Amino acid sequence: MNRVRYDNFYFPLIFFFSFVVILLLINFPDVVSSGISCGLSLCANTLIASMFPFFVLSSFLLRTGAVEYMGKFFDKFSRKVFKLSGNAFTVFFISIFSGFPVGAKLVSSMLDDKKISLSQSSRLMCCCINAGPAFVISAVGNSMLSNRKAGLIIFVSLSLSALLILYFSKYFVADDDNFLFSTPKRESLSSCFVRSVSDATESILAVCGFVIVFSSFSYALKDSAKIITLFLEVSIGCEYATKNFDLPIVAGVIGWSGFCVHCQVFHSVIKCNMKKILFFFCRALHGALSAVFCALLVKAFPCPVSVFANSSENVQQLFKSNAPATAGLLLMCAILIFDFEESRNNKSQTFKSLKKVKIMRK
Repeated sequence: MNRVRYDNFYFPLIFFFSFVVILLLINFPDVVSSGISCGLSLCANTLIASMFPFFVLSSFLLRTGAVEYMGKFFDKFSRKVFKLSGNAFTVFFISIFSGFPVGAKLVSSMLDDKKISLSQSSRLMCCCINAGPAFVISAVGNSMLSNRKAGLIIFVSLSLSALLILYFSKYFVADDDNFLFSTPKRESLSSCFVRSVSDATESILAVCGFVIVFSSFSYALKDSAKIITLFLEVSIGCEYATKNFDLPIVAGVIGWSGFCVHCQVFHSVIKCNMKKILFFFCRALHGALSAVFCALLVKAFPCPVSVFANSSENVQQLFKSNAPATAGLLLMCAILIFDFEESRNNKSQTFKSLKKVKIMRK
């Protein structure tokens, strides 16, 4: 097992930071519990309802080979314009509409299955961490800004920014010129569905964990330091931005996407051999370009918004679901996962037993 090696200088800092966190947890339990409650509410009422279906769908498309099938239609166009394989461009296209961190998850899975090259995965990580229309148009536009047109303008700005970064990434990321298609693995649709639900459940739990942690951090900040939330968690950052800044700043916050989303995708970033400084540069660039595009679109299509009239309760009401129903959904998914694993283990044991019987007969 590989362990990360630290210099002796870091250990005192780690212990000091942990000690400070423990003191804060002891001295301010109400603030921490309020932040955790806010994060749990955000996960149950918004994130799970809006993101879980996209997790399942994206994994299902990947396992059934539909991504490769679509990639064949995009191949000539993507190679000529973006110097990418059709598979890679299909992943980018899906990431625009599925929302983070689905795009990064798809890139990582495609790299594991050797359906895209390492350099292509690094290029995709520059621009595949996008907010989907369910969050931007519905949650931000309808609920936070009370204007669906504003959400649409922000979504178009984010998409144009991601497309521009994808195009210019061919100039600052080395290309290995690998455009070969791998042979899709044949798997039954029922098996693909079961595995897709399993992967989606694991992913959504990880997302909710990060959201709860960063929500507690954001909730603990004083009013004078609330501007830091713009960089921490995208949902809470958007809520603050819509009440205090113009529309381009809101687009920039979503383009940056927050350290919470960065933590969710960082494992995939490392797997793609992408330099950390390049990753953060691309996130900052995505935010800046999104703000510029949004400012231009607002001038071309005036969009008055009321930024001071809404509260966070409206955001939760948009995707409001029954909390017991959500818990039941996750429970059923967990049961399905364990049942699948148990059946697979039973089949493996049965196969071994039959093999032993055949050997004894011989």
